[in-house]
Amino acid sequence: MFSLDRIPLERRLFAIQLLQFGVIGTIGFCWYTAVEYAATPYVGPYVGGLAGFVIAASSNWLLNRYWTFKHRPRVAPHRQWLLFLAANSVGSAVNLSINFTLIATVPFCRAHLFVPIMIGTLCGMVFNFSASRKLVFR
Repeated sequence: MFSLDRIPLERRLFAIQLLQFGVIGTIGFCWYTAVEYAATPYVGPYVGGLAGFVIAASSNWLLNRYWTFKHRPRVAPHRQWLLFLAANSVGSAVNLSINFTLIATVPFCRAHLFVPIMIGTLCGMVFNFSASRKLVFR
């Protein structure tokens, strides 16, 4: 019979953190979408998208600080928040670069936009999780 006790504690912690990070990322996606849709009629899609990113990333930072990485040592909140925003900005660039490249080069992806969106999102999430674990919440 399979038992979780056979999996090393470090790997179990990693898997739990990754799952928590993904749940929080889903919440952030909802914040981002809601803010962008609400702000766009007033300030346009670019400023609305930027506002959505800052609000979603800030929400994600706070939730990750107190849930996913609660056992990690605390650093100055403003410094950690800025690091999180910077890391997530790079993760967003990874996400969009992969998404746009797949749309431009793979006809199947151009016809089924859900595929490059999901691939880009997953790659961005992996980058953001790694950067959060190693840089932001070390």
